[in-house]
Amino acid sequence: MARVLEEAADALEGTWLFKGISREELPEALDLVGATVNSYAADEVVLAAGSPVTSVYAVVSGRVRMLEEDVFGNRTIFGEAGPGNVFAEALAAVRIQESFVTVQAVEDSRVLGITLGQLLKPSVKPGRYRDTMIRNLVQIMAKRNMQLHRKLGVLSCRRTRDKVMSYLDGMAKQTHSRTFDIPLSRQELADYLCVDRSALSSELSRMRQEGLIDFKRNHFRLL
Repeated sequence: MARVLEEAADALEGTWLFKGISREELPEALDLVGATVNSYAADEVVLAAGSPVTSVYAVVSGRVRMLEEDVFGNRTIFGEAGPGNVFAEALAAVRIQESFVTVQAVEDSRVLGITLGQLLKPSVKPGRYRDTMIRNLVQIMAKRNMQLHRKLGVLSCRRTRDKVMSYLDGMAKQTHSRTFDIPLSRQELADYLCVDRSALSSELSRMRQEGLIDFKRNHFRLL
């Protein structure tokens, strides 16, 4: 386990959850809060909807996706997390008995888990590591709230075109460029925007014909 935590420390150094903790201190900090690392193959479920949520997770390598599927098979994608990103922190904090989302590995991934109760548990050693992580966790939750606010703005648009433009505008601002790659396939983008895939493809084609955008697969340019 010590070697696993060392490897995780290499990947997580300087990330939001461990900001303020040096690379040399990180393995000890992870050990103090009982961190564990598990591996998942592509498409394997990391956290299943309906399962209890007691841990905060951080992606060590690979990429995971948060999604919800209703009884009719309709999917809604809430977002993705890559190396250094944290997920399920809000679910663990409010002590939800069952997760309403499924977290699935997009590719082969390794995920670090920290039981929230262990993180909040008083330590016999100085609590600097724990206090630092708790402070960072609050900032992460605030940042997540801003991301959800942005998605709410996208979904509040009534027309498919307006949703697409709102999403692409956000990506342009995020990348500080009018040319960028989006992390979603067409079906995934349709799920994210809560629109039909064929309607999305048709709208993208019309927008390109009208000279508003240009794209090739996931590579977009705002004209």
